[in-house]
This record gives sequence, C-alpha cells and structure tokens, in this order.
Amino acid sequence: MIKHKHLILMVLIGVFLQACDKISDKNNIVEDQKEKSSDFVPPMGPYGLPYSVGRFGGKSVNLGEEVSADYEVCPVWEWSKTELECRPKPKRNYDSIINFMTFKIRYTDGALLVTYIKAPQAAALQKEYLVQNLNSDNPWVTVFAYAGNRYLKDGNMQVLLERYVRSNLQNNENPDKYYLDIYIKTDQIQNGLQKYIPHPKWIFNSGYKNTKDLYIYVDKSQSSRTTIIHCRNHPLTKICEQSFIMEPDMKVFVQASFSRNHLKDWRLIQEKVKKNILSFVVKK
Repeated sequence: MIKHKHLILMVLIGVFLQACDKISDKNNIVEDQKEKSSDFVPPMGPYGLPYSVGRFGGKSVNLGEEVSADYEVCPVWEWSKTELECRPKPKRNYDSIINFMTFKIRYTDGALLVTYIKAPQAAALQKEYLVQNLNSDNPWVTVFAYAGNRYLKDGNMQVLLERYVRSNLQNNENPDKYYLDIYIKTDQIQNGLQKYIPHPKWIFNSGYKNTKDLYIYVDKSQSSRTTIIHCRNHPLTKICEQSFIMEPDMKVFVQASFSRNHLKDWRLIQEKVKKNILSFVVKK
C-alpha cells in the first residue's frame, strides 16, 4: 500500500514539474518576443494605421484593416485574465507567429471588404456587400486561413480524403448507426471535379436538405494540390466550402465559403484567394 502511495506521489510530482516547465517555456517565449519587439516599429498601412505584422505560413506578412488575425502566443481573441505574462499585451514583430486570419473577397474583381471608416472605398464596398450578400449570385467569398499550430497536420490533404472519400459503412462496427458524412462516388465529373453524393441512409435519417454533396479534385502529378469542396443541399443555404493548402508557397490551410451558384468558378475562386494571401507577404 505504501509503495502504491509512493508511486502515485511520484507521478503527481512529475505532472506538476512538467506543467511548470510548460509555463516557464511560454513565459520565456513571451519575454523573448517582448525584447525583440521593444524597438520595432511596424510599417504604416494605407489608411493611417500601422499594419498588424507577424509570420504566417513561413512568411513575414503585413495585414491591413481588411484582415482579422490572431497569434499563437498571447492570442488576441482568447486573451485571458489568468495569462498574466500576456499583460500588457506584447508588441508584435515579424517573429510573432500568426496562426489564423479571416477576410472577405469579391472573387469577380478581387476586392477585399474593408469596414474601416477612413478607408475611402469602405462606404461603397459595404453598401455593395449588403445588397449582394442577399442574392443567390452573391460573389463574396469568406476566407478562413490557418497556419502555425493550427495548420493541417503535416500539410497532408490525404488525411481529409481518407476521412471523406474512403470512409464507408463496411469500416464501421455498427453500419446501421454510422451514416453521417458517408459519401458514394458517382460517374459524374463536373467542372473538373469528381462528384460524390450522400449515402441513402444519411438522406433517410437526416433528410436530403440536411446533407451535403462532395466534390474532389486531385492533381495526379502532385497530390498536395488537392481540393475538397462540400456543398450544402439545403435550398435556403446553398453554400459551398472549399478546402486546400498553399504549399509550396506557404504552409497555410484555407477554407473558403461561397454561393453554390459559383461552383463552376472554383478554380478562379481558389486562384483569387491564394493571390490575396500572397499579396500580404512582405516584399524583400
């Protein structure tokens, strides 16, 4: 009995010391960033405010008022009062890792939606956005991009393919229970995309409007150039979500949402989104 208590005590001490090491490591990272940023002055953006700066997907970036972003260390959107090492909020520099950004782009002309009042185009763009966003032909694309500790594991799109394409009822112990997100390959190629439809059991249990169609593109010469698109079948929310990575240019995983009416333009949408993210990279 005494030996068991001694063993438990040793395990608890080990866990405590490991937690202390993690806190110490985080404190060291924060202090290191504060030291590097003490004399750093971020460049000014076009609207009279300094850029949000950092390192995103392996590249130094300047982000204007069109983009919302967050950081690995002392995140802005998850800032907690318990994180005393993050108070005051540290200044950022090009060593500060950005792990997330989001913005809206009109893919037909590449315009970024900006709401900052001093941006000369803000009023007109907001008015156009509010009108166009109500239409089924809405050309605006909502972009979420992830890097750093939020990047797709190993940058491997094959993991997602395994989950969606190669999943089937035979792989489950109870095929009558598992049916969500099970797709069946069709003989249809639409706009260069292989189409998959929801399994009949998924439709039966959830109703067709609560399912999604799946579209896949895989570049046979380079498997990393894989695009996965989910399109909702609900008549009131006909939205597609397109997923891809930006390697070798940047280690960034992108999810872009747009009206299903524009599925035929998926290549153009992907091109415009990538072009805009690359435009944030600091020119050497």
